[in-house]
Amino acid sequence: MTIVKVKKSRVFYLDFLRAISILLIIIYHFNQQLGFHEINAPEIFIQNFKNDSIGSLGITLFIMLSGASLMLNYREKISLKKYFYKRFVSIYPLFWLGYIFTYFGLFIINTNLHHEVEPWKLILTLIGFDGFLYYKIPNFYLVGEWFLGLIVIMYILFPILRYLVLKMPILTCISILAIYIVVVQNYSSLFEIDVIRNPLTRLPEFVFGMLFIQYADKIKQYLLVIPAIITGVFLFAVTVSIPHIHITFILGASLFIIFAYLSHFIKNKELRSLIGFVSKFSFAAFIVHHNIIGQFFVRFDRGTLSIVETYALFIIVLSLIFIAAVYLSKVTHRVVSSMKRIWHEQTMVQ
Repeated sequence: MTIVKVKKSRVFYLDFLRAISILLIIIYHFNQQLGFHEINAPEIFIQNFKNDSIGSLGITLFIMLSGASLMLNYREKISLKKYFYKRFVSIYPLFWLGYIFTYFGLFIINTNLHHEVEPWKLILTLIGFDGFLYYKIPNFYLVGEWFLGLIVIMYILFPILRYLVLKMPILTCISILAIYIVVVQNYSSLFEIDVIRNPLTRLPEFVFGMLFIQYADKIKQYLLVIPAIITGVFLFAVTVSIPHIHITFILGASLFIIFAYLSHFIKNKELRSLIGFVSKFSFAAFIVHHNIIGQFFVRFDRGTLSIVETYALFIIVLSLIFIAAVYLSKVTHRVVSSMKRIWHEQTMVQ
């Protein structure tokens, strides 16, 4: 049994990682909102451990599997026109519709939204960079967070990174690590944006996912899994005094390898189907989860919940998130299909 079987068809271990990632992010924000709404309740599962948080790891795994997914689909050949079209269709229609539905929903609930923001800043929302730039430019940000802008940048860079990884992998790795180290060591004098949100500091994670697809099946399984387990256990159990961004990368890579390996032991069809479902709607869930959690928690402001009630609340909120994600995805699919049909009809007429 190898860690990864490279095909262009849907790969289960990537679905498994994607499902884990979105659940880690949702759990993290659920626990955060308990504190924000001053709800006296225990955190569910585990929020933080010795060196990192589950939310941070969820984002790290997402970045890595984004690189892996793209490399899986475009390792052999790439048409830039088709590539950018598919990336556009996979992100923006769902993001825009999610934003529109959220805007009108929150407008009705709160009676006003962003009434002091200059209209031109709506451009930042249209291109998906409102959350990414919110630290510097107040704007119309509502959904998607900073991660959306980061991943768009990674998608833009992918064709270049793909060429470099395929043609000169060693030099590419050395160069990226050198840039990463220099940037982290001198970060405060170079950037204002949080270090975890900077594409230059997350580039090694994205490229790691690409390299995993390219080389994991060429390396003996134990040479990857055993070091990953040792490293993962150590960083979970022992506090280390190195920059958090280093820990996120090292621990994220270890967990990526471990989960990819463990996915082969999941044989139950119902469980695999459930994981596939969560993976399929993970991006839509990412778009809607923040506001669903926040608005639902308003009912419990400054309240007290037992551990059973807290987990019950989580199950309710998680169900609502994925119900909304499914319907948002279906509406988006219908809108995109209609637009394609109209475009095709107009092209035929011309």
